[in-house]
Amino acid sequence: MDQLVRHFSNEFNWRNLHQGLSSMPGSFNVMEAFFRYDPPNSVFRILEERDHLVPFLEFLDFLTSGDCSEDVKAACEDIEEDIIYSFNLINDPDIIFSVDAGSEFAVAGVSLVRHGSEISILLLGGEKTDLGAKTEELKRNLKGSRAVPGREWLNADYESGNIAAVPLLENPEFWQVVVLTRLNIETMTQDVKYLLWDAGAAFTYLTDDVNVYLDENRNYILFELEKTSREVAERIK
Repeated sequence: MDQLVRHFSNEFNWRNLHQGLSSMPGSFNVMEAFFRYDPPNSVFRILEERDHLVPFLEFLDFLTSGDCSEDVKAACEDIEEDIIYSFNLINDPDIIFSVDAGSEFAVAGVSLVRHGSEISILLLGGEKTDLGAKTEELKRNLKGSRAVPGREWLNADYESGNIAAVPLLENPEFWQVVVLTRLNIETMTQDVKYLLWDAGAAFTYLTDDVNVYLDENRNYILFELEKTSREVAERIK
């Protein structure tokens, strides 16, 4: 998980250096919580980290045992603030779960950090699929794609040709997926959700965060994005 945190650190610092703070991707809405901004040096610094290796079956046993607090809110409030807690699940991703849409997912690890009443969560997983077929689908779908106005510099990603369905931890049966969410422990609700499929040079994603479709004046970047935002929010529920 520490490598994934550093991936976002490198991405945010690169964008800030070359394009400024306004160039941050939508994922910054959640991942910002894992860093402390250093204005004099104009750099994002990773918060203190505490890593744990956990066998997946033992992790499940703990969650379903009497040792795990049934009061989720109280357990969340006990988390020390401004520290990244990472849990790397040491197992083959053959322990999977299904979702309503019929897809199967594996979990490889999770990191979380608390700030006040908010807990930001980063989860690394994978969707079971044919990576070769997905890679060809990605290339077809992204061929000729252009960045929205104000993000033209992203066209280099589309034109690089480095588009592929990236395997989860080199396992050829799973497409690497990053899940981001923020939990409000006062209301016990999710404020925002992101699903990011790793396509190599970029991510393809779904999110219910309307901010990714808005410009600095809080207007939709393109007129048709208002409809898109509603449709995607419904799909990601």
